[in-house]
Amino acid sequence: MNDEFSLIVMIAFDEMCRAYAADRAFYGGLGSSFLSCLREVVADEAVHSMNAVNVLRARYCERIPEIGEILDSLIRSVGDDPDYTGAFVLITSARITRTKCLSTAVPLS
Repeated sequence: MNDEFSLIVMIAFDEMCRAYAADRAFYGGLGSSFLSCLREVVADEAVHSMNAVNVLRARYCERIPEIGEILDSLIRSVGDDPDYTGAFVLITSARITRTKCLSTAVPLS
């Protein structure tokens, strides 16, 4: 991720790529109050993802065609990472470190 556009694409991806349904039996065993909370978390992530998409549309509409390549690269970078579980790309991916993100960050204008 080398600019704000790429970072926002990654945030949109990160917020929409949770795999709660795959662990439905596990979460079901935690009780109905947990499931209620989980539904709110899922809804919150959907809002974050759409907010990121809306920023992309508003600020970078001319770069929309680049999104596919960025997502392909992101998926390749985490696809072979055994620590990546479909959540929090910024935290779990060994290839993306806090130092690298901060050193390449572009200030918001």
